[in-house]
Amino acid sequence: MADTIETFEAETQLLGSSPVAFVDAVINAVNDYAYDASEQMLKTLLASDPQLDPVAMRRVVNKLLNFVQDQIDKYYDKYELFCLTNVLKIPSHVGLPTDLPPSADLHQLQEKERELRDKQNTLRQSIREAISLRQSQILELQSLRAKEDAIKVLKTWKSEVAAACKATGVHKPREYVTMVTTDLERTTQECEKIATNARAILKHASAADSGETAYKRRRTRTQTTSVKDLLNAV
Repeated sequence: MADTIETFEAETQLLGSSPVAFVDAVINAVNDYAYDASEQMLKTLLASDPQLDPVAMRRVVNKLLNFVQDQIDKYYDKYELFCLTNVLKIPSHVGLPTDLPPSADLHQLQEKERELRDKQNTLRQSIREAISLRQSQILELQSLRAKEDAIKVLKTWKSEVAAACKATGVHKPREYVTMVTTDLERTTQECEKIATNARAILKHASAADSGETAYKRRRTRTQTTSVKDLLNAV
């Protein structure tokens, strides 16, 4: 059968190992499992009955092991042919990349993949930092614009104060502000006096209305009593 087995160069290049070596490894593993099972069987039998002869039991177990291995070898050729023909064989119409690296370079490819992954993570971190910096710059720009608007308002107010000072004959803005503040306080006091007087007037008017209402009630009761007295007299 060795004359009919191909070299499997393409399969070896793609899988990283020879298909023939893979099949042999499977068969060797099955034989190892069979041997381990026979050894465990011998230990179990001897432990179950101390009167058993170890030499005789060894012969029995070896016969059983030989029978199992004969059965394995019987189907080995069928298994090998099936795997190498239908499982591990690349069809002839399937092409492989010409630049496929040999299996020996797999470790180098893995190293390069790790390096690329590290660079990708570093790039992502740099992007996150750039976005955070951009957001900080936007907030700072908004703060500067707000300050510029406040400065414009102050300049407008300054111009208005200067014009008011010129109109009132005040030479210094501070004197104008003092004058405006004094006028505001005086106006506030006058408004408070007017409000106090208004409350007093309303209170007096309310009391007068209450007295008039009480007088009308007493007069009504007096008139009603007089009418009753006249009716009783009749």
